[in-house]
Amino acid sequence: MGTGILLTAAAVVSGVVPDRAVARSFWCGLLGGGTLLVVGWVCAAAGFEAVYFSRA
Repeated sequence: MGTGILLTAAAVVSGVVPDRAVARSFWCGLLGGGTLLVVGWVCAAAGFEAVYFSRA
């Protein structure tokens, strides 16, 4: 649920930023990409931990 809120906020911010210098998709990728990387890292860490403890 928190991921959806963060990605929605990134989309809103990228829609508000003036698009004179760069396209809005640049801002959406810049803001949303970091969010997805952090969420992916957390999921990978949880997955590795689950596999490690399932062998014990």
